[in-house]
Amino acid sequence: MNSCYVEQYKLGTNYMKYIRLYETSNRSEVVRLKLIFNQLELDYRVLFETMLDVGNVYGLGSKGVIVEVAEKDVEVAEGVLLDLELIKIGEEENEFDFISWFDRKTSQIKLFKDFNLEFRLVLFLVFAGVLILAVGLPILLRLSNL
Repeated sequence: MNSCYVEQYKLGTNYMKYIRLYETSNRSEVVRLKLIFNQLELDYRVLFETMLDVGNVYGLGSKGVIVEVAEKDVEVAEGVLLDLELIKIGEEENEFDFISWFDRKTSQIKLFKDFNLEFRLVLFLVFAGVLILAVGLPILLRLSNL
């Protein structure tokens, strides 16, 4: 499992641990998972499902729908994902590898973690452009004087 984020929610005096299992922007995958998880009576939750109604989920800085499963049901849920061929062993489950990687890395930086993904990407591109100009422009000027 690639992303293993544990969140705790207080239910009375017990703590329920949920593991992030799957992220997608495909509504049919979410419906299939919900049907099977309900049949197997797994303890799960689906976050940001309404984002699928908005349009371009990733363009808005969202990761799409996040499916989380209670820690006790993780093995069964992973088996369901493999059976449905939603993930394959040895393959990444997310089709936006760079965006997911960039989001994970920049959200760990205290200065940037409060900004949405879109703003962090624009900031990165501006910084990269300035860096390229700062390094490339003097080299081009020296080459033009030769």
